[in-house]
Amino acid sequence: MSKDILVFVECRDSHLEKIGLELLGEARKLAGEGVLVKGVVVGYKLDNVVTTLKTKDIDEIIVLDDISFANYNTLNYTSAVYDVIKEEQPNIFLIGATSIGRDLAPRLSARLNCGLTADCTRLEMEGEILQSTRPAFGGNVFATIISPDHRPQMATVRPGVMLPVKVGNKNVKVSTFVWNTLPKQNIRLIEEIKEAKTVEKIEDSKV
Repeated sequence: MSKDILVFVECRDSHLEKIGLELLGEARKLAGEGVLVKGVVVGYKLDNVVTTLKTKDIDEIIVLDDISFANYNTLNYTSAVYDVIKEEQPNIFLIGATSIGRDLAPRLSARLNCGLTADCTRLEMEGEILQSTRPAFGGNVFATIISPDHRPQMATVRPGVMLPVKVGNKNVKVSTFVWNTLPKQNIRLIEEIKEAKTVEKIEDSKV
């Protein structure tokens, strides 16, 4: 088991989502001496995403670029990210509390037999233990949760509460992860209907 922090860098339609940069920034804050910050990016036609991430203050980008990931598929994404986690053996795994993250994270948690703190608004380190704080009881109290006995320590983080990762000045390692474990498909995407965008995303609003 390494001390590294692994972040799921979410993409949609080959575009980088802001939450991924926020989580990478928070991971850099949490990382102590000798701790690597790595991002795993899953999707299709990710060249522009990788180019952007190579300018950031992170240590490694793990890329899964395949037509199997062109649209979010619960089974494919869970299987692929699980394989990455098992190979990397991170101390911490962070994922955005988005519609994708809220589906993917609990599936990974169950498969990895580890704890998961959902919808966090603050993360802190106490030694190698991640302290994840989230609102509870309708926001009346804040609960700080730890998962000291199992690895990785997992948390989903709400979009818009962390600062994005800064620009870096080092060579970021880019690794292509070869994934061949196509699971049995009992879920099928019949049609994707995209609603016309009329307003900005509420999570991008400052107020």
